[in-house]
Amino acid sequence: MTRDSILALIPALFALGSAIIAAIFAYKAKSRENEAARIRQLEERLSAKKTAMYEPVLQALGNMLTPDAAKANLRGDSKVRAELSAEEAIPRFMIDSITYASDEVLVAFARFRLASAAVPTPPAQITMRLVADFMIAIRKDIVGPASKATGIELMGVRINDLFSSKENVDALTLSLEELSQEHDWRAPWHGRPELGLNPEPRWWRIPSPNRRRR
Repeated sequence: MTRDSILALIPALFALGSAIIAAIFAYKAKSRENEAARIRQLEERLSAKKTAMYEPVLQALGNMLTPDAAKANLRGDSKVRAELSAEEAIPRFMIDSITYASDEVLVAFARFRLASAAVPTPPAQITMRLVADFMIAIRKDIVGPASKATGIELMGVRINDLFSSKENVDALTLSLEELSQEHDWRAPWHGRPELGLNPEPRWWRIPSPNRRRR
């Protein structure tokens, strides 16, 4: 092969090399796009599953907080009841939450369940606070940890006269520790070494979004 022939091949080799490099980059870009699309689909399916999991228990808890309004709505609706009661919704949630709920939701839900089963029954303000913390955790799991909604807003959409009672406001603004002391209530998970919860394990310590600075 002559020198002129070799020189004539150089542009063609460069063009071939450029085409190969472009094809490699295009393949990698397409692979990244496919992976991103796959992740979006997984996130969308997970989000749909979380929404379907949370809606019944949120509705049931809302009805529990405002039973009179729930009964009025039921009487005015001639359709077959579609909403689940707390007795129906909570056991279903207990199963799905193990797989799909965030850690913060699981902790808030466990606190609510342990307190609900305690003897004697906790004061109404304690129950309201634990429900509010549970709802806050759910909201953060759905919309993201940057959510600034507090128990005041979440309870306010269900309880019209929320601000008519100082006890209700305190239940949603004091820390849980302060609220427990105010009502002389001791959390069943506190100080129980036989349950592995002595005195208060780190994973139970969720900073309250409603904590009031002194």
